[in-house]
Amino acid sequence: MERTPPVSTTCTTDNDNHTTCNVSISASIAIYADSGSGITQSQLEAGTSTMQTQIQAAWSGTFTQDGVTYNVSTQVAVSVYGSQSAATNSGAQNVIGMTNGPIQLPDGRVAGAYVDPKSLGRWLSGGPDTGRMDINGVANYSKHEFAHFARNR
Repeated sequence: MERTPPVSTTCTTDNDNHTTCNVSISASIAIYADSGSGITQSQLEAGTSTMQTQIQAAWSGTFTQDGVTYNVSTQVAVSVYGSQSAATNSGAQNVIGMTNGPIQLPDGRVAGAYVDPKSLGRWLSGGPDTGRMDINGVANYSKHEFAHFARNR
């Protein structure tokens, strides 16, 4: 099952030799409450709205590089699922377990969010990228972590 986020780019050059490229990014994220987190359904629903807004705002805009103007638009669909299994099997490209506090990383450090390095098994099967995020910092972590999800594709 292919879950690569659709990224489309169309470029045009006008009569004055100015090039403009329109880049559209589309992604899906499934979130669920980590076991024992105590996160409520209403907290998850609020988290989806915040996550979607923050990512779309951070990953949309216009910039010019090397004389080329890029217009970037990002559309992210964030959905809530009742369990890790349901989120993983949802078909979403990215699956995030929401915690209610900091996350202990594999190397012992503590962080507010973490994207698992892409495993060979997920790469071969086309499964989703996975991670964990402290729901209390979703507004701050979402836009940064999205870059890791995109890089893993």
